[in-house]
Amino acid sequence: SSIIALADVGVAVNSENAKWLVRFLHDAENLNYERIEEKNSVGRLGWVEGHGFSPYVENLIFDGDAACKGLFESVKSGGSYETWLALAKEVRQESLYGRILMAAAFASVLVKPLNCLPFFLHLWGGTEAGKTVGEMLAASVWADPRVGRYIQTFNSTVVGKERAAAFVGNLPLILDELQIAGSQSSFDKDIYMLSEGVGRTRGNKQGGVDLTPTWSNCIITNGEMPLASAASGGGAVNRIIEIECEEALFKNPKHVADTLLENYGFAGKKCLDWLAGYDPDFATVRQLYRIYMQEFDKKDTTGKQSMAMSMILVGDYVLSQAIFGDDKFLRPADVQHFLKTKQEVSVHERAYEYVYETLVANKSHFGEAEDDRSEVWGANDKYYFYVIRSRFEQICRDGGFNAKALLSWMKRTG
Repeated sequence: SSIIALADVGVAVNSENAKWLVRFLHDAENLNYERIEEKNSVGRLGWVEGHGFSPYVENLIFDGDAACKGLFESVKSGGSYETWLALAKEVRQESLYGRILMAAAFASVLVKPLNCLPFFLHLWGGTEAGKTVGEMLAASVWADPRVGRYIQTFNSTVVGKERAAAFVGNLPLILDELQIAGSQSSFDKDIYMLSEGVGRTRGNKQGGVDLTPTWSNCIITNGEMPLASAASGGGAVNRIIEIECEEALFKNPKHVADTLLENYGFAGKKCLDWLAGYDPDFATVRQLYRIYMQEFDKKDTTGKQSMAMSMILVGDYVLSQAIFGDDKFLRPADVQHFLKTKQEVSVHERAYEYVYETLVANKSHFGEAEDDRSEVWGANDKYYFYVIRSRFEQICRDGGFNAKALLSWMKRTG
């Protein structure tokens, strides 16, 4: 029944002759078993156990979902490596943002070997900051950086994002323009799902379950606002390195974009070759990662924030060694200000602030009701608000927080 789908690609098959075509192909294969050339095939990008890194394995052909073929074929080189290198050196000297983007694009392939969790790098700021060009720079490390070729947009379903993440595997998933994602609360779920690195488990009609999609990479996003909101869970906030673009990323974004569209896709392969030659078992990058983690652990930040930024710094180190041939790699002190403090990550701190501000703004609702129409929320004195429990729970719900969890935290912390 499935062979009829070949009619879509020009094979003259229909429901009448499908049975005979199946029989013919079966006989042709059996009669020529020793003659038919054997090919290794792959259905996704990234590390392939025992073979290397797709799509850079010799004689490896794409045999995955036809809808993903364009994305697979976009991972290639084009134009001149020298032209790309000259631009990358210029950007590296002038823009810390651009440097972090290139580092994150390569750090993505180290997430799996270093046994780390997927993480987000989100650039936000006003229009004209050059954020999309920045994403093109990150994509150009591996692939054709046109939006719609390698770079995807937020205008997709949850299943679409999940399948894109599983397909790129260990390469960075790059999503453009947060504004078209819809509501903030729905995207908070996407943050958790994408940063878990595991898709949804789905049953099939045979009574079993389909293979659960997985990925280990960096997700690079941009938008005009932060990715996490005040009501986002601590886990969502924790998984994101958010960088506000207070100034333009590039002096001449048009020149950068034009150059990248013509010259791309060399650096990632060169970095992998450098690792294969100088650090095949990842001992050096693993040691460097531990050193960076220890540095960040001394600061007021969380483990997941430290992990993500340490990965980016390791990516910058490999780029500096394999591509730029210098020792001017980023240090923890250069990027410390981008990391969130433990207090900023804590959802309970944000919930407490939200409740407190709501009570102060509605002070008239505390005490004796002036008339029958005014609603009483509780009482207050010189030191305290005494809030009716149902009203307290409603305030928490309105802000997207859990009242029981907040009360427990408030009790523990006094």
